[in-house]
Amino acid sequence: KAVSYISTDYVIFADNDDFLVEESIKRGSELFQKDEELVAVSGPVYDTTICITQPDHNHVWGILSKPINKYPSFDRLEKSALARLQNFIKGRKSSYIWSALHKKEIFLKTCEDILEINPVDLRFHAHLFILLTLARGKVNGSLPCMTIHQNNSGESAGKTLSLIGTWYDWIQTKNWFSSYQSMISKLGDIILNNETNKEKTLRRDIEFIYQSWIG
Repeated sequence: KAVSYISTDYVIFADNDDFLVEESIKRGSELFQKDEELVAVSGPVYDTTICITQPDHNHVWGILSKPINKYPSFDRLEKSALARLQNFIKGRKSSYIWSALHKKEIFLKTCEDILEINPVDLRFHAHLFILLTLARGKVNGSLPCMTIHQNNSGESAGKTLSLIGTWYDWIQTKNWFSSYQSMISKLGDIILNNETNKEKTLRRDIEFIYQSWIG
């Protein structure tokens, strides 16, 4: 809902402890203007951590360390949505989409789809965000660093995830199966609206791609 009030054409989905790189944002907007089929642009994401923290506060703060991890970005410029999904699975990296610069109108559609499916587990929100974005269009990963992320999960989202339980616990529940079915159906609808595919084969292919990822 908040995104709908933004007046710009582009938006970044960032955590409250992320640092955005201004130069990459400017260059990303230029890439959008050159290629109408792009729905997101990004560069590598670097994890850092905080040397001094106050866990009792609502906001984690302190002194940033040197980068401790790097999530590389890569292009997903294939014409076929299925090819983009399949080649994404081979890379097994998500941050280049999660922390990308997005076309606002596409981003809003994806958020609406996630709210409609409404899974309990936040990790599934991330899966939906990635796969729905790829189903809707191309992603360019040629930018310099887009985001510097603070990796202090035990003091932020980690607490919420620990209450839900492990991923293995959740995928055995009815909520997971219902969310999974809704996701496969939504991805199939998006691709069928934009490309020529056989519906039965398409949904089976999407299921295979996703199960290869989480398996």
